[in-house]
Amino acid sequence: MKVISIFNQKGGVGKTTTAINLSASLAERGKKVLVIDNDPQGNLTTGFGIENEHFQKSLYDIYKYMLPIENVIIDLKQLDYKNLYLVPSDVKLTAAEEVLAGEYGKETRLKTVIDESDFLAEIDYVIIDCPPTFNIMSINALIASDSVIIPIEPNTFALNGTVNLVNTIKKIRKQINKDLKIDGALITMYDKRINSIKTLTEQIKEAFGNNTFNVYIRTDAQVRTSQDEGVTLLKYNKKSNAAKDYLNLADELLKKD
Repeated sequence: MKVISIFNQKGGVGKTTTAINLSASLAERGKKVLVIDNDPQGNLTTGFGIENEHFQKSLYDIYKYMLPIENVIIDLKQLDYKNLYLVPSDVKLTAAEEVLAGEYGKETRLKTVIDESDFLAEIDYVIIDCPPTFNIMSINALIASDSVIIPIEPNTFALNGTVNLVNTIKKIRKQINKDLKIDGALITMYDKRINSIKTLTEQIKEAFGNNTFNVYIRTDAQVRTSQDEGVTLLKYNKKSNAAKDYLNLADELLKKD
């Protein structure tokens, strides 16, 4: 089993979109995947068509009570997703920082629950959607993870934040999780019509030491439409550009592993 965090301290870069559609693509390739919604906004949860009334326990209960992950998991088979499982989240997760303040082992709760789960022996990948900030939930995710994927939009503002982002991961690696690897930076919202796109993508590759996925996720209006419908891109339109890109991303990741 491999645990991957989808992480960037900047919002709006396609982080949740990547968590949803990479997970669905890995499942499409026959892998069993658990997706963890580690963001209080809960957009990953609703992105799979799961609303608050569909669950009683969430990631918040894992952080607060160390609830076994088996007690929280939703089998997405009920929504015709094969090989996909979800740990949902909602606005309650915003209280996690306060709840965990002063608690022993607060940074390793997610790792402990993952390590102790018998259910996860059957899982090939755990994908964690992180909040767009460096907080107790992000720290838990990065400690629990084997690697991190960094979605990044090719623009100047995103590039300006790459130094801080890489330094954050180096800090986690140095102080807490020495085995944490960067699977790669993932260029999202790629639009070849933009004049500066080639220069920007080269700058991203340089910033990450060429540790960048060969696949780019193209700008595609159907990303937003699929999210509004509460379904993955593969379910909404498997032939869309972004759906094809995420399938190719899954294939590239599988070759790396």
